[in-house]
Amino acid sequence: MSKDTAGGGTPPKSAEALTEDIERTRQELGETIEALVAKTDVKARVQRSAAEATANLRSRAAATIGKARDETRSAKEKIAGHGPEAQAARGVLVYSAAAAIALTGAVVLAWLSVRRRRR
Repeated sequence: MSKDTAGGGTPPKSAEALTEDIERTRQELGETIEALVAKTDVKARVQRSAAEATANLRSRAAATIGKARDETRSAKEKIAGHGPEAQAARGVLVYSAAAAIALTGAVVLAWLSVRRRRR
């Protein structure tokens, strides 16, 4: 009887070599199982995906807020060129136009009233 295993023609391994081979196989099997569990762990994958989406949205929001602030500054600078003096002049002009329209309306009403009395 031969000491070969499985009839492959390879010499038998020592007990230490077999123990190391078994330990290495167990380690590889453990890593493979961990990888398979990670793929089938839907909850963890969803949480990871949600965390990535949250980070993406936060960066987009920060960029949008920065852009809005820049636009606000730009608008404020444009308005600053039209200071209170310009706004006051426009206000006086508006009130003057309104007063002129009201005066014209009063004159027309007075004229119509006088005209009706004459008839």
